[in-house]
Amino acid sequence: MLDRFGPDARFVFLAGQIAFPLGYFLAGYLSDRLGKIRVILVPLILLHSPCQFFLYSPDLSLGPAIVLGGLTRFFFAANMQLLTIAALERLQLKGFSLSRTAGTAGFFVVHLALFLLEVNFPGSLASHASASGTGGRIGSGFLVIFALAATRVQANRTGGQDYYFLEAIRILRRPPVLEFFGISLLYFAGYQVVDYYLGGYLNHRYGMSGVYGGWCLAVLLELPFLPLCARIHRGYGTRPLFAVALLAGILRFALLYYDVHNGLPGLIFVQLLHGIHFTGYYMGGIFRLRHYFPDRLYGTGQGLFMVIATATGALIGAYISGILLEPRAPDQSLDYSAVFLAALMVHVAVFFGFLLIPDPEKKKVGHLQ
Repeated sequence: MLDRFGPDARFVFLAGQIAFPLGYFLAGYLSDRLGKIRVILVPLILLHSPCQFFLYSPDLSLGPAIVLGGLTRFFFAANMQLLTIAALERLQLKGFSLSRTAGTAGFFVVHLALFLLEVNFPGSLASHASASGTGGRIGSGFLVIFALAATRVQANRTGGQDYYFLEAIRILRRPPVLEFFGISLLYFAGYQVVDYYLGGYLNHRYGMSGVYGGWCLAVLLELPFLPLCARIHRGYGTRPLFAVALLAGILRFALLYYDVHNGLPGLIFVQLLHGIHFTGYYMGGIFRLRHYFPDRLYGTGQGLFMVIATATGALIGAYISGILLEPRAPDQSLDYSAVFLAALMVHVAVFFGFLLIPDPEKKKVGHLQ
């Protein structure tokens, strides 16, 4: 999208950021309300596939890209929400960490294959798979296979209690919950750079092989850290997960900012920090939301979090980043320096914010079981 539309790509990203929380919220609400998973999940996956296929059409103009970008992110979020609910209910926290590791392993295998193809056939993926959208269209075919696999997901929710939406709102209005939602909004305003702009910078620095290779490195630490998160949470609560994630993010954006101005040998290895940066906050957020919202309301609580914190923060951050990305002069390239600096400042603010708000799951330091 950056290659095709330049700074105007932010409108495609904004559409996705608006639709993404709606998908999370609607899927969570319907699952909590109806007590169902599979009957909602399979149709949504089948709707996801054609939206992604047409989003990657070779000559797509900006208007249709905005619409299809929003729909694709909507269905992606809804499917992720339903899978998360199923895994948490059936496998509990430790099992969820392990199952999420399987998804990370799949992500690694695909990017490793793309990296090897790009290294052995330089430019072929950039011209045929990436710029032309062929890769995105092929990916939509895998969603059909995914829909077949989803028929094995549990049909019904395990909880049988009555559902009351206002109960979730009452939980949301508690001061500790509002504080966590607010500080997370700020976090995702900075983190969205990873989702939308970092790939463009790696492509600028290394070409497409750097993009694929960088994401292979990004999940190397994620693979062992995901299962470890449940043990850390059980022994010490969620604050250590948030702290280590934010420290990794601060270092990551500081090194990226330095690279723009001075050039950093081996910049690609900065991607190793992603495994801690992403995983710590992702798993910490799930654990803390499970603490705040009972099982029968978890889907709604997670959906509210996606609307109020994740998406709103990312929407604000993506829009501001698109403005900051504008070249300072017509003959200059995109200004990634300002984008990385803004993300760095946000992460520093959130880190100190977490030191000030209480940890509702604070536990005595002891041996991990």
